[in-house]
Amino acid sequence: MLFECLDSVGAASWLDRKRRRDLLPHRPILTRNDPVRPILTHKVGYLEGYIMASLDFHTARDCWRIRYTVRLGVHRRRRPVYAKTKAEGRSLKGKLELLEQSMRSGIVRQADLHEWLLRGWVTAEEAAIAFPGYQETVDRQASPTDYSKLLEAYEQYALDHSKARDPSRKSHRNHMSMARQVATWLEGAAPDLRDLTREMIQQWLREQEARGDADWTVMHRLTKTRLLLDQAVTLGMVQANPARGITRRQPKVASRRRATNGGALGALRRPQGRGDDLGAVDLAERLPTGVHGAALCLRAH
Repeated sequence: MLFECLDSVGAASWLDRKRRRDLLPHRPILTRNDPVRPILTHKVGYLEGYIMASLDFHTARDCWRIRYTVRLGVHRRRRPVYAKTKAEGRSLKGKLELLEQSMRSGIVRQADLHEWLLRGWVTAEEAAIAFPGYQETVDRQASPTDYSKLLEAYEQYALDHSKARDPSRKSHRNHMSMARQVATWLEGAAPDLRDLTREMIQQWLREQEARGDADWTVMHRLTKTRLLLDQAVTLGMVQANPARGITRRQPKVASRRRATNGGALGALRRPQGRGDDLGAVDLAERLPTGVHGAALCLRAH
């Protein structure tokens, strides 16, 4: 009897607290990025008819997923962003909530918009629709396209992010060789980088695949295109990087073949009580993984 009374008292107090909490005025959560502009909570956002950014664990990719909504008038586009840790996911979620509210109000800080464009969270076309006056600002502040200056900026970026920081190393020369190949295509496809679109880059990648280029080669060229266009954004040649919105499945890594060593050659010796010829099946059973093909043509002596 006593336990039943305690349970009833606890349930009543919990209901009272819930009623009082629902009657209290809403106090919005402030972000570290901009303490002046509050971010709506999920509860208030849903009550007002908005779809807020959400954070959940994505089992298929073994990481944290943040889903946010890009609102363009009456149209809405739901997109994912992935983070390795929960702390990183929470940080990204706060930034994406700021993006959602900015697109609803049409007011944005230039530094925030620059970061969103650089990360590929919104495209330049979407920014022009969501924020009035954005395209005029871009045209007024845009720098002329200069591919030699772009390659110089990328080379400095590559040296700053390398461990050795040595321009004479072979790895650095390989990076610059591919960067020049990408820059040559960019210059032919879009002499003015502001005319470059995501569809043009995707068509270029499809042409490489149709030509028979290796999957990893195509992936490396796409990565180099992203890095070059990131430098173009930093230099003010373009406002957004169209290559950041292109996603491709990572190619599969082929299993490496192991060279035949002394132990493997010792396995080719003729066993006791057998004939001179060692069958291919017996050879395959004795050889390690990676050299089984030799069993089809080797004979023991």
